[in-house]
Amino acid sequence: MPRGHVTSVVRPFIRADQDTLLGLLSVGGAIACSLAALSPMSVHAPVGLNFSIGVTNALLGIAILRWRLGSRSLFQVSILFFMVFELSVLITATHTQIGLATDLVALPWIAVYAACFATARSFFTLATVMTVAVITATALSSVSDPWFTTIRILLITWCASVALHIFIVALRRRAETDGLTQILNRNGFFRMAVATGVQRSIQSTFVVLLDLDGFKTINDQHGHIEGDEILRQTAKILKQHLPTKTILARIGGDEFAIVAVATESEVLLKQLQRLQSATPCTFSFGLVPWTDSSSLDEAMVLADEALYVDKRNHRSRFGESATECQPE
Repeated sequence: MPRGHVTSVVRPFIRADQDTLLGLLSVGGAIACSLAALSPMSVHAPVGLNFSIGVTNALLGIAILRWRLGSRSLFQVSILFFMVFELSVLITATHTQIGLATDLVALPWIAVYAACFATARSFFTLATVMTVAVITATALSSVSDPWFTTIRILLITWCASVALHIFIVALRRRAETDGLTQILNRNGFFRMAVATGVQRSIQSTFVVLLDLDGFKTINDQHGHIEGDEILRQTAKILKQHLPTKTILARIGGDEFAIVAVATESEVLLKQLQRLQSATPCTFSFGLVPWTDSSSLDEAMVLADEALYVDKRNHRSRFGESATECQPE
């Protein structure tokens, strides 16, 4: 087998991201269940059940690692809920305190993964479902006096996981926010845009690239402090006047990107044209539909081409410096 082909096969297994972590979590569960099946703690241990769950987890883990399924939010949530179901079944079938404690070891791992990668809604839904499922399974188990172990692990797990989730959300928000304008930066734009683009088959979605006219001249003549103020004012005005669900980001220099949902392109076009008289600096923009047949990158390329056509038209009307920008 050619070396390049070997690399292409192996590389998906070693990328360190949420797919890898979810896959390893599933494989780890498979190993734990297999060991429990091979070395049962009592004559009542559900050997067949442990083995079946172990095989299922192993297959899921391999599929996640190989085909990068963990980054798909629906699949990710489904896997986490499946793990909760597995955990509940194992707890229900256990007969010893040691077996209960061993089963509950999986709880913090699932919770920590959800805290790091799931959305806030998915995380708190999972926390509620898992708590109810574990308490119900504990009540149905044959373990004598199991509540001290179960409640203690639940409290420790969710206190730590909620704190971790809040920290991760704050860290992600900071990493995805432009420090100057306080709107999304390039990283935040692409993450939010891809999430919004999932719905573009049922509602018209458009990608806009926007570039300020004559901005370099302002920086050269008035300094970067004045230029920064213009960027802040422009971002503030765009954010105030564009529809609430619009994704707005500064993706570099004096360039902004927008993903907007509108009934027709003419509606969005008129909104942007009205905003040109409201911002401290005129701008050129390229607007293209984002269809099911195109990726975000492809739509961005088309919007960039439309932007430079519009910028050439502006220069032909206003000259090289376009309209002078003046901060308020």
